[in-house]
Amino acid sequence: MKYSISHIARIINAEAVLVNDTIIEQLLLDSRKIYSPATSLFFAIKGPRRDGHQFIPELYKRGVRNFIVSQKIENALYPGS
Repeated sequence: MKYSISHIARIINAEAVLVNDTIIEQLLLDSRKIYSPATSLFFAIKGPRRDGHQFIPELYKRGVRNFIVSQKIENALYPGS
């Protein structure tokens, strides 16, 4: 299925900060499972052993531009965001 970022934000009752209302085709929970970075949405989940937020810089370098976060991310680290 394909959903826009704004549609996903409404579904999960989240505030969306949009640069583009991208169509998402892949939901990522594991940063190692990327096959289409341009249409992926990464959920930065905090767990007992790992914090998904720590993987955002590497995912950004690999082309992912869509993230669900629970903490503020420094925009200066991500050109064009």
